[in-house]
Amino acid sequence: MLPLPPGPGLPLEPPSKKPSLTTCSPLLLAANWASCFHWAITLSATRILLCDFLVLGTTST
Repeated sequence: MLPLPPGPGLPLEPPSKKPSLTTCSPLLLAANWASCFHWAITLSATRILLCDFLVLGTTST
């Protein structure tokens, strides 16, 4: 017996299982953003401390 063709309203192919931004969990997206902000804050603080060190020298009071 031959398989029946898809009827009206049925998809021709099953939906893709690849994750996309619409299927990612909110917690995963929040973790990614937190990681980005962590690195931005760390690099900013490092830049500020390095500039202070270069401008003021090693003998700051």
